[in-house]
Amino acid sequence: EHAINVSEIEDDFYIEFNHEMTKEHYISFVSYVRFDRVLTVKLYPEQASEVYLPRQRRGELYLCCSEHGLFRKKI
Repeated sequence: EHAINVSEIEDDFYIEFNHEMTKEHYISFVSYVRFDRVLTVKLYPEQASEVYLPRQRRGELYLCCSEHGLFRKKI
């Protein structure tokens, strides 16, 4: 249900997630966490379910669903 797909496009990660983005049920933010930094992108209802982030070495991706809470994926 909360499938997260990560692709590398040039120097970025292209992250798309199979999730509805309605006013009642949406992904509120996407964060990329490394040992020394956190990069967060705020998302809003009715926005596209995709994000571009600068590509970096190993880290973890966190997505927060307004109904189901936090999801994690290692990159």
